[in-house]
Amino acid sequence: MAQYPRIRCELLTTDGSVDHVQEGVDISIHIEQQLQSGLVARRIATAQTRFCAAPAYLQRAGQPSEPEQLRDHDCLLFRVATDGRFLRWGFVREGMHFDAQVRVSMSSNDIDALAQCAASGGGITRLASFVADPYLARGDLVELFSSATPTDSRATGAPLDFYLCVRGRYELTPKVRLFIDYLQHALPADLKPSAEAR
Repeated sequence: MAQYPRIRCELLTTDGSVDHVQEGVDISIHIEQQLQSGLVARRIATAQTRFCAAPAYLQRAGQPSEPEQLRDHDCLLFRVATDGRFLRWGFVREGMHFDAQVRVSMSSNDIDALAQCAASGGGITRLASFVADPYLARGDLVELFSSATPTDSRATGAPLDFYLCVRGRYELTPKVRLFIDYLQHALPADLKPSAEAR
């Protein structure tokens, strides 16, 4: 808005379905699991995921060393508002993707609520790096499965992809294109997807 004073913005924050036509929405941003049919989607960001728990929880329940042990722990899961499913906890081990079996002790459609619950000792949760990192820096949360490198036989968390959505290519008006260009330049480098994966 500072660059283009004639543009007016309205920010809607929801994890539910967005009706671009009824709500007059030009652009929506979703994780892959929230993509809706009928929209044109373009991947704009990829965030690393962090599996985290509070020190108090780990002292009480023990620290899992492999994703297969999550079935024996209190897990705090994100429920996708668009269809009610839990967001699966994806991992990569030796180039193979798999979903961990977990024991759900609490769920929410608000990721900040899950982060707060985990920081209070409620269990283990999966957070995008930009949500988890402040908690980790303060010591409120401890990262699990973090010692692996890409060549290890240990599992690492699968990244979380974010998509920019419009109704159709005909909706790429000048103001929408300006916003897309701005967003691509404003995103931190560690969130930008690699060129070969776009």
